[in-house]
Amino acid sequence: MKLIDIIEKSNLELHFKYNNKKYYLNMNLYKVLEERVLLRVVDYKGKTINDSIFQSPVLIYKSTDGVFKFTDITIHQTYYHGLPMYAVDGLVEAKKDNRRGAYRVTICEHRKLRVTTTAGKIIETSGFLKDISMTGMGLILDDKKEDINTIELSLDVAKNDEVKVTSEVVHIIELPKHKGYLYGCRFYNPKESLGRYIIKRQARKQTK
Repeated sequence: MKLIDIIEKSNLELHFKYNNKKYYLNMNLYKVLEERVLLRVVDYKGKTINDSIFQSPVLIYKSTDGVFKFTDITIHQTYYHGLPMYAVDGLVEAKKDNRRGAYRVTICEHRKLRVTTTAGKIIETSGFLKDISMTGMGLILDDKKEDINTIELSLDVAKNDEVKVTSEVVHIIELPKHKGYLYGCRFYNPKESLGRYIIKRQARKQTK
C-alpha cells in the first residue's frame, strides 16, 4: 500500500522523536494529490507545530486489512488553498504488520455482552474486557461456556458514536486462583471506527 491509496479523511498516527523522547499525534489525511498527501497541521498552545520537530517520523494507518507502517517519509510544511498543511511523499510503500499482539491496548473495564449460543439462544450478560486490538480482544468471564457462537459488545468511539464488534471464541484459558476464564476472541470484519477507538484509548493511556 502507498499513502496515495488511503481514502481522504482517514485517521493516521504520526510517531516521532523529539529531544530523545517518543511522541505520537493523531492526524487527518486531508487531501490525496497525484504524488503526495496533505495532512492537517497540528497546533500546540495556539501555534502550529513546526515540521523540524518531527524526527524519525513514522505514519501508521489501521484498517480492517491490517496495520500499515510508512517509515521512509519526510514531512514539510506547505499551503493548500491558503490552508497550512503538512505534505508527505504519497508514493512511499508501507510495511504491513499483521501480528495479532501489535497495538493491543489494555482496557480493564467491565462491559455488557450479548452472547449467542450455538443453538441460537441470546444471553445478555457482562464480562471484563482485558484488552483489545484491531483483530481481537481478551475477555474474562466467571464461567466456562463451551457452546458460544458469537460475543458482541459496543465501544464508545466518541460522544453519540458507538461501534459494535462481533467476535468468535478462539480459545479459553482457566485463570489461576479461581479468577475466572480468559476468552481469546477474534473479530468478524472489524470496522475502521474500531481503529479510532483503539487510538483514543492509547492516547488516554499515554496522558495518565
